[in-house]
Amino acid sequence: MTTNMKPNTSAWVDSSEIAGISFEEILRLEGYPDNSDSVVYLSGSLVEGTGNEWSDIDVFVIGDKDPIGPYLRQADSYCATQHFIEQKRVDFEFWQPEYVKQLSQRLTDIKLGQGKDILGTSFEYVEECFIHRIRVGIPIVNDKEFISFQSLFNFDQFQAYQTEQAIRYLDGIHEDICGAIESHDLEVALFMGRELIEGAIDAYCHKLGNTDPVRKWRIKHLSIFDDGSQRHQDIMDTFWRLQFPDAVALRKDRSACVSHLEECVHFANGLISWIQT
Repeated sequence: MTTNMKPNTSAWVDSSEIAGISFEEILRLEGYPDNSDSVVYLSGSLVEGTGNEWSDIDVFVIGDKDPIGPYLRQADSYCATQHFIEQKRVDFEFWQPEYVKQLSQRLTDIKLGQGKDILGTSFEYVEECFIHRIRVGIPIVNDKEFISFQSLFNFDQFQAYQTEQAIRYLDGIHEDICGAIESHDLEVALFMGRELIEGAIDAYCHKLGNTDPVRKWRIKHLSIFDDGSQRHQDIMDTFWRLQFPDAVALRKDRSACVSHLEECVHFANGLISWIQT
């Protein structure tokens, strides 16, 4: 299992409650604990400490029991229900044990370094979220069985897979930028330049140990791995500067726009080179 993530220090959760709501109150929403062998655990942004007071409480169930919540949504891989405790939304996701086992086996079977799969097709986005969230989850029913399910997943393999996928995606973005510049389509190129540096930061964080695919927390992921070095500070500063250039000026000045895009490419290439070293 990957070990270079910081330990959980979320201010939103302790041994008996999350965001001020007790585990018992949350469990009662779906009738737990009961006589089933379901595994129930908390995860998501409040558990990791990336969320805020507006964030939902995310609860995961691995078991055969059907949900009893009033707002049922069904997908191919799982089903979900929503509850509310005062103004706080509590989202339950229900996953079948056999599906979880198949998902872990699919991860084990991934062949890294070959690039033969179609980019982005090995896992659905929700499946990547599930793998990450079982990694960082806090069990509140059936602790031992939770650990058994968690141990099915090779999180080092998952981290390496995400890093590889991010780099493969960047190859296509780099090509798009070059094509847009040559076609004098600089506005498209500017948007692709932003996508390039965002993707490069994703690859960098995956390499350092992040397995969360939720991109809205990207800057939080980057901050988690701040080791106090000048190199990391330079990466953060450059990321912010390239994210928010003077777009009005760049759209009026082709030379300045191309220079900005070249810097985006240089920044991304530097991170990729470091990752692959």
